[in-house]
Amino acid sequence: MIFANLGVMLGVYFGTRVYRGLQRRFQRPAGAAPLPAPEVGTLTLEAPATHQHHFQVSSAALLTSSIGYVLYPPLSLVNLGLITYTSLPILEQAQHSLGQEKQLKNDSLSLIVTSLCVLTNNYFAAVVQNWVYHLGSHMVDKSKQNTELHLTQAFRQQPREIWVLKQGIEMQMPFSDLVAGDTVVVKTGELIPVDGYIQQGHALIDQQVMTGEASPVERRTGEAVLAETLVIGGSILVRVNQGGAESQAQQLHKLLEQTTDFKTELQLKGEAWSDAMAKPLLVVSAGTGLLFGLSPATALLFSAPTNSIRALLSLQTNTHLQWAADQGILIKDGRVLEELPWIDTLLFDKTGTLTQLQPEVGKILACGSLSETQVLRLAAAAEQHLQHPIANAIGNHAKGLGLELPEADDSFYDIGFGVRVKIYGKQVHVGSQRFIEEITGKYNFPSEVERLLHNASGHTFIFLAVERTLQGVIELYPKVRPEAARAIEQLRERGIRSIAVVSGDLLAPTERLAHSLGIDKVFAEVKPQDKAALISSLQQQGHRVCFVGDGINDTLAMKQANVSVCLSDATEISRSTAQIVLLNNQLTDLRDAFDMAAHLQLNLSGNLLYWLSFGFANALLVPFGISPLQSSLLYAGAFGWGFHKAKQPGWLAKPERHPAPPEDNSDAIEGEPIYPGNGSHPTRILLLEPYTVSV
Repeated sequence: MIFANLGVMLGVYFGTRVYRGLQRRFQRPAGAAPLPAPEVGTLTLEAPATHQHHFQVSSAALLTSSIGYVLYPPLSLVNLGLITYTSLPILEQAQHSLGQEKQLKNDSLSLIVTSLCVLTNNYFAAVVQNWVYHLGSHMVDKSKQNTELHLTQAFRQQPREIWVLKQGIEMQMPFSDLVAGDTVVVKTGELIPVDGYIQQGHALIDQQVMTGEASPVERRTGEAVLAETLVIGGSILVRVNQGGAESQAQQLHKLLEQTTDFKTELQLKGEAWSDAMAKPLLVVSAGTGLLFGLSPATALLFSAPTNSIRALLSLQTNTHLQWAADQGILIKDGRVLEELPWIDTLLFDKTGTLTQLQPEVGKILACGSLSETQVLRLAAAAEQHLQHPIANAIGNHAKGLGLELPEADDSFYDIGFGVRVKIYGKQVHVGSQRFIEEITGKYNFPSEVERLLHNASGHTFIFLAVERTLQGVIELYPKVRPEAARAIEQLRERGIRSIAVVSGDLLAPTERLAHSLGIDKVFAEVKPQDKAALISSLQQQGHRVCFVGDGINDTLAMKQANVSVCLSDATEISRSTAQIVLLNNQLTDLRDAFDMAAHLQLNLSGNLLYWLSFGFANALLVPFGISPLQSSLLYAGAFGWGFHKAKQPGWLAKPERHPAPPEDNSDAIEGEPIYPGNGSHPTRILLLEPYTVSV
């Protein structure tokens, strides 16, 4: 019988090898170079279709083995052939581990378990072992495909419009409709959508987000430009190298690679633990075999969950990612799954994040030779191509009044401060109070302007100067997002110790907003480049920082933060940079993102504990005479329960929520005066160099 079994196994093995060789040979076109030998990688590198095929064959083997075990024993030879065939992928993985990695890993252990089951005539146990192995691989593939589908659908919910030049006419079109060879119009304050070269014009381009270069670079006709870089001065026509759909496909591929292929530290630890168990368990099993025989030794080997840990932990991660995508939370980088549970400091940008994206225009004050209408018209013309909520608010207000805007030339955008243009041959500056003070050289304004600023009630002001002379002020009042206060409350309940507003605005309006939302700290008058420095300083003190932003001037801070988040109505460059995009445009979804990541960590830990308990339980049953068949059934049952829990979007345990204690407001900025909070106001901080902070 042993020789018959051996003959069947060798026949299936060599027959399969010959068939695969002939298949590769006849599928190769005549005259083609010989195909390289296929590299055997890890289990996850095997084709999904192959996993499905072997799962189907192992399921058929489970059926025939059940029939043979109960009704018709002669089917054992057929079962033996199926067992051998479904063991071949495991054999290839074991060969790779032993031959290339020089390690005895869980694939080798799985192969030994199957072989010992066959040697002890426990065919059904061998079938169960292989069936669970291929079921895990198949379900991980299927889960990953579903996760990729959910992420793809969420990714495509982010609309993007660009301006192109067609037959001499500028027209707006969806980014996905862009094709190679199209000419894109990019003006001051706009992003270059894809890689290409300048067909006409010249511009000053900020490439810091893409290349790390702190200084802007000048690009002229014929020179190459990079996608996602910002034109801060000038206007260019860019001939694109690749279509929008092609570029989106590359972005999607990168997203999926960073997210679905990512393994958490707990997953890696679980797999390492599973691999590390192989050698000692084999030694103990060998000793058991010498003392008590092959049957108890084989039963003991089922104590190592091997592929189950690899499969179910990956399945759990994909399940959580699917749930997040269904809830409108687009996870673009798997690393945040580990970072979120450890975040202790949350920084919010003010305009467009805590407030609604677009503020409202209030009073327009003319304080020079221009009328109020002329002040609005020039300001709207200067900012008409900027991707910023304030620019949109001024532009929409002008359009609502039916104003015709003149063309602006020689534009230059000072990120976070203002814009300089030429209109009707005159130099026009539009921007913040500090920007205009530096341009005009005057720090005392006319009395009517001072009264307007004094009675601001926290509003924001945009100043306009013509030929370095102040001509008018436009008042903007923000609309706080209706869900913002609730979102802050939820995050405090979630245990976030320190929450702050970071803004380039003046202290007074920023402080008023923070007070209205119950935020404990304010970093005001922060330059765009200093936001990243602020986050770096906090990180050096041991804090884990999440930054929530929306604008062009937030991208460097997003790259510096441990976790970066934006809403779906943020600027294109923010959505491109952020690791998490809240597609429902609701800040309250932040709590769900934190909860999801915390639940995932709890579930992965619970899964490891579950399989460790199973291993001990099975090992303890060996002295009481448990057979390989009984061990295999216990293993299959444990896998089924684990699979059921891994596929559920519910949680094994939910973390308790305790309101965070009030933050101590005695922290200081080195070298700057402090305005301590008194319970009714947030800690007020003017961020000036040096920016050593304590949160």
